[in-house]
Amino acid sequence: MPDRLAQNLIIFIRQNEGKLGIKRRSGEFKKLTDDEVTQIESLVAEAFDEF
Repeated sequence: MPDRLAQNLIIFIRQNEGKLGIKRRSGEFKKLTDDEVTQIESLVAEAFDEF
């Protein structure tokens, strides 16, 4: 995944209260599996827990 797309993924998850929205999942992140999305959401939550 290109750096810019990964950065956008983190921003979208943080803007949507820790979840990647359905519109984004079926759009630019449609190649990610449900398991991958869940793992990424958990990592983002853990990394930004203090912010």
